[in-house]
Amino acid sequence: MTRVTAGTRGVRRGAIAAAALLAAAVLLAAGPARADRQPSPGPGGAAATDGGGGSAGTDSAGGSAGSDGSALGLRRQQVSSTLDSAAEALETATTQTNVAYAAYVTADASLPAARATLAAAQGRLDGAQARAAQATRELAAARARLIAARAAIAAAQQLVAMRRDQVSRFARAAYEGGPAPVVRAFVAASSLQDLADRDELLRYAGRSARVQILALDAATADLGTQVASADREARTVGEQQAAVLQAVAEAARATTDARRAAGALEALAQRRQAAFASARQQQSADAARYGQLQAESDRIGALILAEQQRAAAARAAAAAAAAEFARRQAAQEEAAAAAVAARDAATRPATATAGATGGGAPVAAAAPATAAAATASTTGEALATAPAAAATPGRGGLIWPTPGPLTSGFGYRVDPVTGKRQLHAGIDIGAPIGQPIVAAAAGTVVYAGEETGYGNYTCIDHGGGLATCYAHQSAILVTVGQVVAQGEAIGRVGSTGYSTGPHLHFETRVDGTPVDPQQYY
Repeated sequence: MTRVTAGTRGVRRGAIAAAALLAAAVLLAAGPARADRQPSPGPGGAAATDGGGGSAGTDSAGGSAGSDGSALGLRRQQVSSTLDSAAEALETATTQTNVAYAAYVTADASLPAARATLAAAQGRLDGAQARAAQATRELAAARARLIAARAAIAAAQQLVAMRRDQVSRFARAAYEGGPAPVVRAFVAASSLQDLADRDELLRYAGRSARVQILALDAATADLGTQVASADREARTVGEQQAAVLQAVAEAARATTDARRAAGALEALAQRRQAAFASARQQQSADAARYGQLQAESDRIGALILAEQQRAAAARAAAAAAAAEFARRQAAQEEAAAAAVAARDAATRPATATAGATGGGAPVAAAAPATAAAATASTTGEALATAPAAAATPGRGGLIWPTPGPLTSGFGYRVDPVTGKRQLHAGIDIGAPIGQPIVAAAAGTVVYAGEETGYGNYTCIDHGGGLATCYAHQSAILVTVGQVVAQGEAIGRVGSTGYSTGPHLHFETRVDGTPVDPQQYY
């Protein structure tokens, strides 16, 4: 019991450690400033999410984008799903191991009783077999004695028959001769000695007859004794036969009991073997799952670390690109100001000459117009380096994403598609299909794809928790992970998703929460 329980606890401790490692890696990558995914408010509006339909914030340590729609968010969901599946599988394996171990304990607990039953049955079988052997030996002896008694009876019967024949012959001879033969024997004697001899012979013949009669009586009595002995032997043999039959029956019953006990013991042994095999199989499965979970934990941890490093590098590149764009824009503005100053300087002699002739006022009035024209020309040249949108950042550092009027503001309104009052989590900018959309600020693309309600949808992480999102595009020109500069084209105006006509739905989100974009302008 100790070995199996310790193995189960070890698997559980290993799974808990792996789960803790995965959770720590996910939390480290996600950062503390993650907003839970909220349901989409409906077509045409903005989904108040931190994922596929919303912005992507960064954690306080400057980590990667915090959007569930981003690559890192998707990885986090995959890790969570894998971890849940592994936990369920491990719990199932643990339950199966416990069931197998319980079966083993049950079989092991019933094994001593089965062994005792088998030992008792074996003892009864041995005793019955011993009694059967003894009865068999006694039966053989009784049969031998019965055969001897029958032989003695036959001999006695033969002797009696012989004695009866002798007596019968003597009696017949005496009856047939009468007393004359005796008298003739005495008269015929030639001398006294012969007479004495003849008398002795006659006496001997009489004694012999009496002896034969006595012998006959003794043989008859002995025959009776032998017959009684034979009867006793027959009864003894019958009793011994009955005892032998009873011993054989007991032996058969004991053998049946022993076979049943042996069968029960065999079944117990098979159940115990199956329980051990099941427990070992479950333990092997647990160990394999634990190893897979640990390997997956290491792999996901490495992926998260690589994603953090890549996001940090992307933010650094975005910052460098933004700085370069700002430098070029400042240089262009300085060049435009220098051009205006040069043109102003060139017009001063002409103004002075006109004043001397009395026509200075019209010329002086033309100077501002000329300067304005020069400024417009220079500014147009500067905007030519970026997509057609407002190139000057507002007070919040964002530029207008596409030329066009504001057609619907931020806040609660009656949705034009659903007819329900709900939050409009951004602003709508009227523009024709195909007009370029530019990044409101430099950053990293964290989502670029189709989203329910939004159609073709792009979100850019600008760092510091700020993200901007662009919906209903007819075309997406960027990919996830791409670093974009402020004013760089990222898509084209369209009417995909839940839309009543071509326009740009533009959102600004702080840590995943939608805020009014107009506060940045």
